[in-house]
Amino acid sequence: MKDQNWRNFVDDRKARILSLVRYAQLQQLDEGDHARYKHASETLVLAEKETNQLIDDFNASIAAHNEKGDVLKMEAAAALQESRQRSSTPEADEISPDKGKAAESSASELDADTGDNDLPRTPAGEEHAIKRRALQARHREYRVTLHRVKFLQVRSGFAT
Repeated sequence: MKDQNWRNFVDDRKARILSLVRYAQLQQLDEGDHARYKHASETLVLAEKETNQLIDDFNASIAAHNEKGDVLKMEAAAALQESRQRSSTPEADEISPDKGKAAESSASELDADTGDNDLPRTPAGEEHAIKRRALQARHREYRVTLHRVKFLQVRSGFAT
């Protein structure tokens, strides 16, 4: 529930920024206003400030999520080390070193796509990876929004 409320809050902020951008575009089209580009520029500066603030808040959220991922990685490493200590029997030494290489290589190929090679293959690890990809996609959207604001500022002749 907390994630959904936060998601709604961030989406509302993005919608406000986009409405400011549209309003600035409408201001640029108002031929009756002789200072229309100045007014549009002021609106775009406000939109830029809000977008930068949104991106900064989002970066903090991503950093907090990455910390949770680091905790998951440490827990997985500790569990792996513990299981290796328990399974160090003479029978384990008799296993051929070539067995399981195909499984290892295919797993490493799948992990290369996500960028989190050390995440455990547990439901918590998968959930973390999915949320990370979602956060990265949203971050990309906000950067595109900032780019749109900057583009309109340049187009109106009042780039900061």
